[in-house]
Amino acid sequence: MDQDVVVDPLSGWNHAGTALAHSRRSYSHVSSSLEAELLGFYWAAESLSTLKYEKVVFESTSYLAGEAVLKPENFSQWRSLIGAIREKLYPLRLWSIAYVHREANTCADAIALSVTKDHRYASYIAKDCPGWLLRMVREDDVGMVTVY
Repeated sequence: MDQDVVVDPLSGWNHAGTALAHSRRSYSHVSSSLEAELLGFYWAAESLSTLKYEKVVFESTSYLAGEAVLKPENFSQWRSLIGAIREKLYPLRLWSIAYVHREANTCADAIALSVTKDHRYASYIAKDCPGWLLRMVREDDVGMVTVY
């Protein structure tokens, strides 16, 4: 399974549901969905560390990727990438990983779709929320799904 482009969106909200930042990053030649998710964790950890956030909850629709980051000894094939992720997590004062159903974060899917549909492969990190996502952010906030 060699994918040409895998997109990882990052959406950051505070505890009140206010959008703080969003970003996107695309990758080429990704061999598996687990590798794609781990690259997404790397991008998110690097971005949030760069933005000087200290307390972060990472949400992922991949339970396996969260397990890989939390228990790297069980994923020796990905040792190098997981090590790089954990290095990016080190500056964060407090972090955790939560598994969420895809329906719990329609904004991340919308950002990813905008990349693939419109061929927008340039990576970026931006403050706030893009205007075209504001309505969806409010809907996500109202219809939050419980994480576990």
